[in-house]
Order: sequence, then C-alpha cells, then structure tokens
Amino acid sequence: PLIAVTRSHGIAVIFIDPPMPQPVSSGRDIQLLKKDFDEILSAQHIPYIDGDQGFSINDPSMFSDSNHLSSKGREAFTSIVSVELKSWMDSQPESVR
Repeated sequence: PLIAVTRSHGIAVIFIDPPMPQPVSSGRDIQLLKKDFDEILSAQHIPYIDGDQGFSINDPSMFSDSNHLSSKGREAFTSIVSVELKSWMDSQPESVR
C-alpha cells in the first residue's frame, strides 16, 4: 500500500539498502533477502541501490559494529549514494524532479 499511496501523489520511490560488513553481508540469509528485494522492487519498477556495491565492505574502519556504519563509513556511503541519486534524477522526466 505504501508504494501505491506514494505513486498516487506523484512521489517516486527508491529503495536504498545500506552496506553491511562482509561477514554479515555474505551470509546466506542476507543474500537471499537481497535477491528478494531485487526481484520485488524490479517487478514494481522501483530502483534498488545495494549499498554493498562499490563500498569497502571488507574495511572494518567503515563500520562501528556488525550492522552500523562508522563516521568514515557514513561519509563514504553518502558520497556513493549522492552520485547514484544524481544519476537517477538526471534520468527522470522534469515532472519527477
């Protein structure tokens, strides 16, 4: 229902999945969940940004624990997401911008 409501108001939806440390991210359950996200969101034509892509998930300094980004990680991820969002925005019609 949330997607339908946002679309009915002309609001675009993007799903951003933040990065997780490699030992967590490579887990079978997480990989299956990411696959499900991708399939469900693709079927709804919703962009999916997988935070693990292009991010240093093997660098422990990017994380403050097994699930949260450190200050350094937040800065790096914000830079990556800003590029992704700009690219997405540039590809949208003026009415969505």
